[in-house]
Amino acid sequence: MSRLMDGIRFCWTRAYTKLEFAAAIALLAAMLALLLPRYLDLLNEARKAEVVAQGSSLKSAVLAVHERWYLNGQPETVAPLSVFGRQDILVSASGWPLDVASAGGNVSGQNTGLAPENTIAATARCMRLWQALLQDTAPALYTGYEFAVAGSYRASWISGVCRYTQVTADNHGKTVGQDIGGHDQGKAFYIEYNAANGRVTWFIR
Repeated sequence: MSRLMDGIRFCWTRAYTKLEFAAAIALLAAMLALLLPRYLDLLNEARKAEVVAQGSSLKSAVLAVHERWYLNGQPETVAPLSVFGRQDILVSASGWPLDVASAGGNVSGQNTGLAPENTIAATARCMRLWQALLQDTAPALYTGYEFAVAGSYRASWISGVCRYTQVTADNHGKTVGQDIGGHDQGKAFYIEYNAANGRVTWFIR
């Protein structure tokens, strides 16, 4: 009986052999190789879904402003419009949001959307519109990647439209010099708003 108990204690206390340890590591590596692509696919799909949700919310808000403009008799001048109860939205003669009314009503290019004197001013308008239209549901917004956190958006003004690019682990923290021309391409997910025609589109390539 004593020998049997000694044998049991030996089985419980003996260390793993190098072969067993190597087999366990190989098994974990194989599982990781199988699961990692699936995890990355799920993460990518979640990013796409978030952009679609934000784009849909922005589109609904733009259409709500246009509907209020229509019910107000379709004024053919640039004028502030009270829609969401917090900030009046400055709309174009065609009824599409241009800016926040409290920021000032001097918007050039009234019938063609956002056409200010410089890109910085246009980007500022894009940011104000994002906050005013989405209100409490608006994700954090930045003008560059260097201070942006993953999950937020970067605002920019490109070719006459407001672009809101999703910030990810791939592009957050980049410097101003690095984010020009490279990180909005490829697999970047972004939303665009064209104030000339009220069109909201999202790109999830």
